[in-house]
Amino acid sequence: MNLFELENQPLLIEIEPDHKRLVAAIFPLTNKPGILFFDVFWPRSSGHPFHIVDGELRGENPWYVGGHKIILLDRQLEENEKFFMEWDFWQKSRKEDPVIKKTIQNQTFIDGIVEEYRAMIN
Repeated sequence: MNLFELENQPLLIEIEPDHKRLVAAIFPLTNKPGILFFDVFWPRSSGHPFHIVDGELRGENPWYVGGHKIILLDRQLEENEKFFMEWDFWQKSRKEDPVIKKTIQNQTFIDGIVEEYRAMIN
């Protein structure tokens, strides 16, 4: 399973045992090993919704990069319920929120963000 082909699938990255984030989009870095990921609700964020994680990508569900674990969430596990509530709201917002919908449909804009972040780490 290729991590970068799981578009619109509920991925979770574990930054620390108590700090987990849902991933809206994920991209490989091109200049060095690592990933760039977008938080869910990134088009409406006033903070820092884009994150770079350095390191070789290993494994396959779970994947590991830079000491962090990434998993494809399983709806059957009760421990994932709160993440699925947020994921389901993100999916609904992608369709119904005009700002989010317009932004995520603008592939040129998204590609520009990815290239800008990739260039910053050159």
